[in-house]
Amino acid sequence: MVEDGLWLSRKQRRSFHQPRLRRESYGELIQIDGSDHRWFEERGAACSLLVFIDDATGKLMQLRFVPSESTSS
Repeated sequence: MVEDGLWLSRKQRRSFHQPRLRRESYGELIQIDGSDHRWFEERGAACSLLVFIDDATGKLMQLRFVPSESTSS
């Protein structure tokens, strides 16, 4: 496979991604991410934690437990 060019080593496969620059102003972009987990073990139902993060500062704006990660949540 190497001789036929069908297989590339990890070094040859690497493609470098240019990181996106953070926004300049606080509040300009708020990123939202969710994490499904059994946060309360057996004491409650499984739920998602939604996290709102300011892109410029990396500051956590809000954390919220919701039944599921969806647009309505």
